[in-house]
Amino acid sequence: MEYRNLLEYEIAQLEASGCTATNWNTVSVKDGFNPSCYIRVNFSGNVKLGNTRELFVRNGVPVRSGIYDATIHNCEIGDNVHISKIGEAIANYRVGDNCYIANVNAMFATGASSFGNGCEVNVMSETGSRSLYIYEGLTSQIAYLTAMYRHNEAFTTRIKALAKEYSDRQRCATGLIESNVTIAGCGTISDTIVRTGACVEGATRLVDGTVGRDCKVGDNVIASHFIMASQARVDSGSTIERVFVGQASSLANGFIAHDSLFFANCACECGEACAVFAGPHTVSMHKSTLLIGGMFSFFNAGSGTNESNHLYKLGPVHHGIMERGCKTASNAYITWPAHIGPFTLVAGSHTSHPDTTELPYSYLMERKGKSLLIPAANLKT
Repeated sequence: MEYRNLLEYEIAQLEASGCTATNWNTVSVKDGFNPSCYIRVNFSGNVKLGNTRELFVRNGVPVRSGIYDATIHNCEIGDNVHISKIGEAIANYRVGDNCYIANVNAMFATGASSFGNGCEVNVMSETGSRSLYIYEGLTSQIAYLTAMYRHNEAFTTRIKALAKEYSDRQRCATGLIESNVTIAGCGTISDTIVRTGACVEGATRLVDGTVGRDCKVGDNVIASHFIMASQARVDSGSTIERVFVGQASSLANGFIAHDSLFFANCACECGEACAVFAGPHTVSMHKSTLLIGGMFSFFNAGSGTNESNHLYKLGPVHHGIMERGCKTASNAYITWPAHIGPFTLVAGSHTSHPDTTELPYSYLMERKGKSLLIPAANLKT
């Protein structure tokens, strides 16, 4: 539907409702525009407004679409959108149809951004020797090839170049809120895309990222330089920086992560992750659990699990691999480098860099300060 300029009586009604504009000629609307749905709104820059014909039901309470107590700068607002109580402004954003945005401090795009796409993540090695670019659509297979095939420089260089090309195509100076999105009770949202059906409630700060379709971002979350795939959940005080959160994965209850990848159906709470490659179904649910510099999949971290990628004074130059289906017992400790075979239970402290890849389904125990392997002990379970 085409837009038109405001009519004189519409401007008069808007001004009577406490609305102002730097220039009313830069505010355009669709036919059917209802000026009574705009109260105490400050318009500046080029603004396009959709129609306001429907009611929302928010927590059982009917809510009228329209804009109330807000500053709108260089924005395109879709049909049947409710925006209210914006502390600072919504600037340089396109907002899709049927969105609810309320009690937000500020939402703005600062300039050309790729919204988390193309962010370099120093996974496995904090020194950057196995870094990769995160982007929407990143899979665990592509990430594995990029991080683990550095001996084939031409191959990994080409993969990173393709990821960078995709990220460059996403670059835009305008942020995007797609349709049927809820954003409520939040602090600052900047240079962030929110995809269809996502819900962001109570987040403290989102910077340079993408919130995927049907995602949930909850109370006190701080996220910067991130990608959340569809149906992901980041909630209850979690803090992430340079992180990819895969499809239907959940980071919650104060979990802290940086330079890490969590692929499909991971669930992590309370602990910490640094430079972690968490393949599908990696689970860490306990306080005092630190995953660092490791690769995991179908992994279950016992409480107090700890890993070290420092060797004396050389810095964090080592990494380790726990193959599919491993589990650590409470207070397990491993000094990287190490390579643990599939479906192995690790208990106790291990500082001798074991490689048990040829003996899967084992128990790796500590006896008198040394590592003891009980082969195939897990087969009976």
